[in-house]
Amino acid sequence: MNTQSISNAFLQEAKENFCAAKILFGHLKEEKQKQRANDDSILHLRGSSLFVLLQMAIEKLCKAAYARQQNDKKMPPRTHDLNWLMDVAMRNPSLKVMFKKSNPLVYDFLMKELNPLQPSNTSLNSENLEYPWITPKNKVKFPAADLKLIHKYLHDPHNRSITNIMWELERFVLSFNKIMRVN
Repeated sequence: MNTQSISNAFLQEAKENFCAAKILFGHLKEEKQKQRANDDSILHLRGSSLFVLLQMAIEKLCKAAYARQQNDKKMPPRTHDLNWLMDVAMRNPSLKVMFKKSNPLVYDFLMKELNPLQPSNTSLNSENLEYPWITPKNKVKFPAADLKLIHKYLHDPHNRSITNIMWELERFVLSFNKIMRVN
């Protein structure tokens, strides 16, 4: 393998996705503060792209872990399902401790909130991160306007966990190389 291993390539892409998510998250927070200052009762904030970017970043980190476990001799499967990818990544005890055991808030967010909305894990007519869907009452819905995660994590004033999730994910992304070398 050349100096740009499969794992490092996936890691760089994960960092790129997370960097974009972090920029978007900062923008969304700034806009939310402006709206509060203006006492605007109508929220025009969108956040579906934030959740897509987070899902993609974690997917690529898991694929980087997979590639390292294969000694960078095998490309990861093209699956987008975090359940399978996390199971593979968690074979590394250091990743398991850092991610699953010490960060249950983040792990639960990814596995219980984000992963079920990945389009390959949903039906054509159900809420998902990327595509419009049609409800049983024949209403067209789409992520930017109708994704429940947006309200729960970005608009609900009582839920501040997305800030902690973003901080923990950044720590995880930045620590990935160190964690993977321990094992």
